[in-house]
Amino acid sequence: LLRVIADWLRGRRGQVTVHGHTSSEFSLSDMTLQGTVWGPWLWNSFFADVVFPSRRCAFEEIIFADDLNCFRCFDNNISIDFVLEQLSRVQEEVHKWGLANGVTFEARKESFHVLSRTHHHGESFRVLGVTVDTQLTMSEAVAECAQDCHWRLSAILRTRHFFSLDDLMLQYRSQILSYLEYRTTAVSHAADTHLYHL
Repeated sequence: LLRVIADWLRGRRGQVTVHGHTSSEFSLSDMTLQGTVWGPWLWNSFFADVVFPSRRCAFEEIIFADDLNCFRCFDNNISIDFVLEQLSRVQEEVHKWGLANGVTFEARKESFHVLSRTHHHGESFRVLGVTVDTQLTMSEAVAECAQDCHWRLSAILRTRHFFSLDDLMLQYRSQILSYLEYRTTAVSHAADTHLYHL
């Protein structure tokens, strides 16, 4: 097994071909190509110890492929400056790990968010297709959902002359109900004034 992996990581030359045009050759060493069978397995093995700098700073992590999210709970009476200082510290430690391991983190994908009703910080962000605001009111997610459902429902109703009621209900269930249900757990704690739009 080790010989197979070693051979897979052996240095080689590669080219990219798009619409009949081929790039010049480039070196491939200590890497796997995206979309290969070994790729995810080897990447997960290589990336697994990124948890250590995160945990040294008392943060927990969620890793999905090459995405890393670090989080930590603080008491509500802790100052926002201290929280941001801790976020900067864990970011610095993870970047040091990256420098030592040849991993570069994309700056435009990095951001700090403090989730709190009273001491929030940062812009809204998306997790699994749902917009989360830092006060956790979920108002943006509900508004986005209501808007999308409105045009979806309008499109279905415009075709009502061509389909039976059963077919329209099938369209409703697949295009609208599934869209709503996907977001239910994320927006369930939103205030009634926000949920009213749905």
